[in-house]
Amino acid sequence: MNLSVRHLHLACLAPLVAAAMLAGCADDDTPEAGSSTENIVVPLPAGEFVEAVVINSVRPDGRGLNCTGALVAPRVVLTAGHCVNAIVTDLPFVRWNVFAPNAGGQRSASTRGVSDYVNPDGGVNPDSLDVGAIILDAPIDLPFYPTFATSPEPDGTKIRPVGRVRNGVQTDQIFKGPFPQAVRQSGAFPLAYNTGLTQIQAGDSGGPNVIEGTHHIIAVNSGSTPLDAGVAKPEQIAARVDLFASRLQAIIDENP
Repeated sequence: MNLSVRHLHLACLAPLVAAAMLAGCADDDTPEAGSSTENIVVPLPAGEFVEAVVINSVRPDGRGLNCTGALVAPRVVLTAGHCVNAIVTDLPFVRWNVFAPNAGGQRSASTRGVSDYVNPDGGVNPDSLDVGAIILDAPIDLPFYPTFATSPEPDGTKIRPVGRVRNGVQTDQIFKGPFPQAVRQSGAFPLAYNTGLTQIQAGDSGGPNVIEGTHHIIAVNSGSTPLDAGVAKPEQIAARVDLFASRLQAIIDENP
């Protein structure tokens, strides 16, 4: 099922900080500890996710933004839109360094990112999709590549979120949530899934959310709902990959 791409800015916001702060978006020179004890890692090593990568998005001044992503083809990395298009700054990202710790430590880099993500005011923009892709200069070869959703998943689908944070500390390794999470449609964020109490932390953004027991990606870590988003408490939201699927497949086809 091919869906028209609608664009959602998801509030990459940590639950216990002001709305202007970013969860999953700490600069390398100002590392940010996680604010939740219910982070997605807890930690459980996730060596089975050979496709999961750690990303450093680099600005012209050399500062960087740590994120997570997933290889969906030898030269294409799926991640969060805010890891591709800079937010809360006028300095765009110009380079991405990618490391695959569970795939023999392979590395690559990129100067090409694709995303329509926008965040003009640093707040929630429910019309912009927090999904993007990075096109690598050289391939990273895997024994297999994950599949990704082309249509929405029903409420209650069990997923595992994946990220690079271990108890609030950003690492160059890959971890997964301790328990499968049940997704549901979020009224406040119609282009995202709400995954309940689990929170992403700085560096987890862009990590894949896979259906439990598979390598099928249905969403990527985006952020936490702000306190005024019409929900009782901050909850993790995951940007829906099916809304980017047609665009993503075209990128894969154009970059073998």
